[in-house]
Amino acid sequence: MQLYQFNLPDATNAGVSYAGERLVWENEALKLAGGFTSLGEQQGAWLDPDGRPQWERMHVYQVAASEEAAAALEDKAFRLFPDQQAIFIATIGTARLAEPNHDFDVVTGRAGSPPRIKGKQMEASERLNTAQEEWYRLNSPKPEEFEEWYRLNSPKPEEFEEWYRLNSPKPEEFAE
Repeated sequence: MQLYQFNLPDATNAGVSYAGERLVWENEALKLAGGFTSLGEQQGAWLDPDGRPQWERMHVYQVAASEEAAAALEDKAFRLFPDQQAIFIATIGTARLAEPNHDFDVVTGRAGSPPRIKGKQMEASERLNTAQEEWYRLNSPKPEEFEEWYRLNSPKPEEFEEWYRLNSPKPEEFAE
């Protein structure tokens, strides 16, 4: 298992929020990799093919996944964010899930297993997990709900070419 970093866009190139699409991607990460860590919103820049800097906000995620799951998440990202020329993905390194050492009791500092949840505590914990799973199932958006919205609301390239021309910083603005 490898640790991957995905930098996903905050908005379309025309400034329309990608919040819904990121939620779909997060659900896919849960399904394919079993989880993700959101490192929050970040800001960065890159040079387009004409040498102009492109400033953007992005949301950074770390996902511990197999190579196949990471490839599927990359494919999903390009389908959800089709106006992106590139999406930054880094392979950070080997990842593993650490589990507690049951041969050491942290309370007493001696060898022995930690106490287990039993009886009514276990039943209450299971009911809570079931309720949380049901809420998530009912409230998580389905990918098909976004397809029609995206088709209707996504800007066409000709709509934002003029915006790019007017708003992108010129290389001479960055000369020292």
